[in-house]
Amino acid sequence: MKRPLCLWALVYLLLHFLILSFDQTESMLLPFKEGEKLCFVGKVQQKSKSQSGVTLYLEDVQFQSNTRNIESVTGEKQDKEANQNIGAICYMAKQFSNPDNQKLPELGCYVLVEGIYKPFYKATNQGQFDQKSYYETQKIHFSITKGKLIKKTTSYHWFREKLWLLKQRWQQTYEELCSEKVAGFLTSVVLGDKKSLDTEVKDLFSQNGIAHILAVSGVHLSILGMGLYKILKKIGVPEWLRVLESVVLIILYGFMIHAGVATLRAIIMLGINLCSKLLGRTYDMKVATAVAASVIIAGNPAFLTSAGFVLSFMAILALIFFYPFMKTNFGLSEQSCEKVWLCKLWDGFLVTFSITFFLLPVQIYYYYEIYPYSMILNLIILPMFTVVLYLGFAGGLVGMYFPFLGKFLLIPCKVIFVFYQWLCERTGVLVGNRIVLGKPSIYQMFIFYVCVMGVVYFVNVLGKKKKEKIFKGYRIFAIVVCFIASVILCWRARWNTQVIFLDVGQGDCCVIKEKGGMNLLIDGGSSDVSACGEYRLIPYLKSQGMEKIDYAFLSHLDGDHYSAILEVIQSQKESGVEIETLVLSSYGKEGVDYAEFVETVERAGCQVVYINPGDTLTVGDDEDEVLILQCLFPYGDEGFEDTNEQSMILYGQVGAFSMLFTGDMGTETEKMFLKSLSDHHEEQLIQNIDLLKVAHHGSSGSTSEAFLDVVRPKVAVISCGINNQYGHPHKETLERLENCGSRIFVTSQIGQITVDVFGGKRDGRECRISRANP
Repeated sequence: MKRPLCLWALVYLLLHFLILSFDQTESMLLPFKEGEKLCFVGKVQQKSKSQSGVTLYLEDVQFQSNTRNIESVTGEKQDKEANQNIGAICYMAKQFSNPDNQKLPELGCYVLVEGIYKPFYKATNQGQFDQKSYYETQKIHFSITKGKLIKKTTSYHWFREKLWLLKQRWQQTYEELCSEKVAGFLTSVVLGDKKSLDTEVKDLFSQNGIAHILAVSGVHLSILGMGLYKILKKIGVPEWLRVLESVVLIILYGFMIHAGVATLRAIIMLGINLCSKLLGRTYDMKVATAVAASVIIAGNPAFLTSAGFVLSFMAILALIFFYPFMKTNFGLSEQSCEKVWLCKLWDGFLVTFSITFFLLPVQIYYYYEIYPYSMILNLIILPMFTVVLYLGFAGGLVGMYFPFLGKFLLIPCKVIFVFYQWLCERTGVLVGNRIVLGKPSIYQMFIFYVCVMGVVYFVNVLGKKKKEKIFKGYRIFAIVVCFIASVILCWRARWNTQVIFLDVGQGDCCVIKEKGGMNLLIDGGSSDVSACGEYRLIPYLKSQGMEKIDYAFLSHLDGDHYSAILEVIQSQKESGVEIETLVLSSYGKEGVDYAEFVETVERAGCQVVYINPGDTLTVGDDEDEVLILQCLFPYGDEGFEDTNEQSMILYGQVGAFSMLFTGDMGTETEKMFLKSLSDHHEEQLIQNIDLLKVAHHGSSGSTSEAFLDVVRPKVAVISCGINNQYGHPHKETLERLENCGSRIFVTSQIGQITVDVFGGKRDGRECRISRANP
């Protein structure tokens, strides 16, 4: 059997994957409340220092009842039985201090810390970053803000501390010899620290699909490790010594930058490659990949489902299985290869294309979008990137002792960085620079890889049997099959209209995905989730493949209803998601705040229209499932002063299914609303409604009995934040809803709420309500 090690590694990884898939055990729960003051001891595993402050990463955390009993908690007398392998991030207070008031605690020492407890939360919406799962993969279980160092031990890890100090000195050298942006770029590229990277630069590179060069990866290790090996070979260093020096360099480098999954993979594979040269054996990339994956998963099985692990190893699999197929069947002819530069250029394109295409399912599964021009950009930037890495490495190291020489060595890095910026700016304005595709299902990804690997196997078999003449169009066949697989992967079907209430904390946000493809938004904001648009609304829209909101309805001008909408409008160039038209109530548009808000929105390029009671939006061709959205209130002569009472009230209908969106209206507004409906003979519209978006987050000052006697909703959805300061939803409101027979769903309890609407009452059901699984 060829490569038995690969087979055993595959079985080993599969077993771990099955264990992770079927493991139903709850993640570690800590018995503390957010905002509670904690005191604990932990071992400093990593630390960072930036303009925003000092951050300590601790392991072996043990909680203490007070800070008095210092001797038992400083590390020399650790309670091993109480140790649960708990990790923590400590964001230290700005006035960071320690006993000697001189320096940070050393790596490997134990510290006694107190601060404010802040837990990590699981994702409650589709597309949302799962903070809790991510940090638990890193073996970190909670965070501390306003941390204060009480005491630390004198013993620490001397060697790791020296490497950390070297890294800080290195970064300082970049800051002294370069501008702020260039220094941040080199610190990220060479030292793997993005904290000092300029936000505009980071966004610019990300928006063009070349952000991978900003993180230390296998490319970096290969360039440095093999570069040193070749240099030592040229100057005549013995084989065993140059292998030893190269391996030691990449290991020390990995320790210094605190290597991630991709870097660990590269270190292991490069080490195997160099050792094979020393032993006179042939390097087998498949075996090296299998060994690297097994070693990493043995250290931390949770990495198996992390984006870094999957992307890193899938890129290697692309080079192993797909690139040889592309080179054999789509490589240049021998005549063309007489021009060496053309051959290398085309080969580089095939490598880039092979990795990009093979990673397509994984890329959009984790990030929901692709960058079509990134392949061309990589062909341009990667050859120059080698220069950046070599001279950046040498310039930083030499510049510590000889600043003038170091500054001279870094000049090409500065020039290339400016060129990168210019290139990204020009590419960013091209049509189709970014395509939001949405998250594919596991079945779509499976079909894609079965088709692609099936084509590779089929064509390779034909090649081995030398029967190409029997199937002259095999290249066209391969292209067609791969194209069909890509279409299946990117297809996002809509079988019915969906009404989705996102968990945005203390706020409101409802997305309507109309069956025919139109996207609507009713409110979007939060008062307790910062950057709600960036971290909640935009990720959801991208995960669904929604590049555009056709109409966004804003009930009233309160931040917990519009903050996320405003973020989307102002960041549409950076995010790739836009709101085409913002719909506002005509009521109150003469106010100063209203005018300022509208001016801000229009300046960002969003169209604003006004709506009055009776105005209706009708969407769809299917008579049974036409979406109707009608404004019912306010008329404008009510004389409201409170913005909550000015809430736009919308009636929605999909076939026989009815909905009512009530903003933040209170009981007095409810009376006026019911009277206006009676005056206009429209009270039958809201009788026995199917779905009610409960007003004002479930406040006791809304959703009165008189209102519910008319509406009598079958389903009531309440949007509010966990442990919010207002106590929403109030007990009285819940009791009133229960008494009228409503099924109640609360976002703070179950997260995102998805209502699948069947306007034609298919299978006897009008809707299906579920909590989406992020």
